[in-house]
Amino acid sequence: MRVKGVLAYISWSHVDIEHVSSKYIPKVGVIDRKSKEVVELEIEPGLKLSLTVLPQVYCLFKRSDDRYCLAPVLESHTEAIPYCKACQNIVPSLRCLMGEPQCDIREAPRNAKCIESGFYRDVCMVPRYHYLLIYPFERNTVYLKVGIERESVHPNRILEQGASVVAIYAKTPNIWIGRKIEVSSRLFLEDFVGRSYEGLRVEHVSEKKKTAMMIERIIRRLGFMNYSLTNYLDVSIEEGQHDLLDKMITLAKRLARELAMKFSKYRLPKVKIVRSMEIYDVNRDLIKSRRTVELTSFKNGMELSGIVGGWIGSYLLLNDNGLLQIVDLRRMRGHLIEITLRR
Repeated sequence: MRVKGVLAYISWSHVDIEHVSSKYIPKVGVIDRKSKEVVELEIEPGLKLSLTVLPQVYCLFKRSDDRYCLAPVLESHTEAIPYCKACQNIVPSLRCLMGEPQCDIREAPRNAKCIESGFYRDVCMVPRYHYLLIYPFERNTVYLKVGIERESVHPNRILEQGASVVAIYAKTPNIWIGRKIEVSSRLFLEDFVGRSYEGLRVEHVSEKKKTAMMIERIIRRLGFMNYSLTNYLDVSIEEGQHDLLDKMITLAKRLARELAMKFSKYRLPKVKIVRSMEIYDVNRDLIKSRRTVELTSFKNGMELSGIVGGWIGSYLLLNDNGLLQIVDLRRMRGHLIEITLRR
């Protein structure tokens, strides 16, 4: 199969996290530039992949007819949001796109851009889920990240970040309250940094992600250790030491419950724990490598090839003759690409 077009999205929204019965891969949407129709690809482990990323970037703003703009982007303020200048003038602010509202809840209904762009209705006033992500950092240490996700795209955001364990603890009615609770959650968890709980030391807390570094650490555990995928995080040396994944789940429950209690007005009836690594489809044999490279910027274009090892979040794992490439496909959004898949 060969497809050429503009990379639009990498989506996990099809996953039902309430009833996980199998492994999943994301849907990769590519827009044909002539028809403007979206082709959805399923890039499974074991497939041979060739990918050419061209430096040209096209606008991914969705107009009122639900079609993408696709005008050339000559200058972009952020690689993560490829919008042309005309569409940038339609939205209230790029910071609003990044979850940082630039007005208060009283001003937004009177702001013409907020209303006409649909942002007030489709973005700002959509309820938010609040989550805690836990990544393994070093031996018996973890990295914590808090975040929020619009109900309309749930669970895409929590799964695309590649955390080992996710705890969902609250739901707020809009972006303004959501952002306030998100920042307060991070400040609350900062008190745990440097302390040990449930046998794990909290190394760092953030609301900003360092996903590429975290994914590489997970890959190293997956690829180098002779354990089943379910127990891949078991780094015990001494007999009888608890499995690290179990410790992370216990820690996630404890911290999420404390957050839910602190923000009791918005707490969910029950904390939801998601074991993300039981969702991601990864072929451990295909990612064994002592050489890894993170690919997170494609401004100048790039050519990639290899055998698909699987997915962790939005990161495609690609084995090119023993070099494991950890490719952040979200950073390719808007780029013109040509992709070939073979069995």
